[in-house]
Amino acid sequence: MISALIYIALQIVFIGALPQSIISGGWSKISFNSPFADLAILLNIYWLSTLVYFTAFISPVGSGIAFASSASKSLSSMPKNKHLPLFLSNSNNKYNSPRIALFVDLLVSFILILLFKNWSLLSRVVAASTLISLLSGPVVAGSLRKMGPNLRRPTKIKGDEYPSTSCF
Repeated sequence: MISALIYIALQIVFIGALPQSIISGGWSKISFNSPFADLAILLNIYWLSTLVYFTAFISPVGSGIAFASSASKSLSSMPKNKHLPLFLSNSNNKYNSPRIALFVDLLVSFILILLFKNWSLLSRVVAASTLISLLSGPVVAGSLRKMGPNLRRPTKIKGDEYPSTSCF
């Protein structure tokens, strides 16, 4: 609810800040590449447009670093379940980082970038694969609740046929 309220408020502010001369031709006449940065330029707030462009660069970099880290940790843990060769789990360095798994992830990333014609197509494939991986969450959660009905759970889900025992 909080996210929805923030998003709705942001949209109201954005639409309210547009000059009448721009929206008089209708929404189809507006072609912003970066709506908030372009709006800041229209309102002569150049420092804000620079900040918007800068954060548009920083945010994906942070996400990429987090994704590379989690992907390499996932890849290095797969040999424990005998899904991949054992050499991928090697992490015998000072920071306990799986260097071989990081290198394999980098190699797979380069291959994916080379296989796709443009960035848009690659981002659609990544979004679809992320969606597919997230779709398994509710199924796994339901299966785990069915497999361990008497485990202590900190929360109670309404309508759950496997009641949780209180943690308190």
